[in-house]
Amino acid sequence: MDQQQQREIEARLDKLGRDAQKIAENAKEALDHLRTGDLQLACDIVALSHYPIAHVRADHDALIEAFTAIGIEPGARR
Repeated sequence: MDQQQQREIEARLDKLGRDAQKIAENAKEALDHLRTGDLQLACDIVALSHYPIAHVRADHDALIEAFTAIGIEPGARR
C-alpha cells in the first residue's frame, strides 16, 4: 500500500467512525425520548439517521474495495 492509498483509507475510516458515532448518539437520544413518552420526537430523531446510515454503507463498501484493491480480502486470516 502506498502513502496515498493509506491516507485515503485513513480518511474513510475516520469518516466512518464519525458517522457511526452520530448514529449511536441519535439512537440514545431517541431511546431517551421514547422512555419519556415523546414518541414523535423519538421517531423524528431516528429519521435524522437516514443520511449517516447511507454514508456508513457507502464508506463500508468503499473501504472493502480499497482493501481488496491492495490485495487484502475480508476474513483471509481465518
